Amino acid sequence: EHLARLLDSTIESRAIDPRWANQFPLINLSESADAFHILAEVPGVKAEDLDIDVSEESLAIECRRPLEEGASEESFRRQERWHGASRRELTFTKRVRPDEVSADLHAGVLSIRTPKRRKIDIQSKEPGHG
Repeated sequence: EHLARLLDSTIESRAIDPRWANQFPLINLSESADAFHILAEVPGVKAEDLDIDVSEESLAIECRRPLEEGASEESFRRQERWHGASRRELTFTKRVRPDEVSADLHAGVLSIRTPKRRKIDIQSKEPGHG
């Protein structure tokens, strides 16, 4: 009887803790000389269920993954795969060019490239300046 209770407790229904909801999608952020590069894990999410909102200072990824067809919340004994809507926001350390951001979705990984703004050298034509 004790063993049966122990086994039952290990397979009880569990949903993802709501505190983790803002941690999806999981991301890697790297930086090169000319851009920020973001890789986001979004398995099971289609391109039409993704939105990317970008400004010069930040980027937000919104994604929606529906519950599997034919499944209902009540039918789960254990639930670890994420479903629903989530949003991740990143703030950049340098300004980017929102009109040149590119994104690609392949094999459940969203790849985003955000080019940095370039500093423009100002030439002076005043006497005494090159």
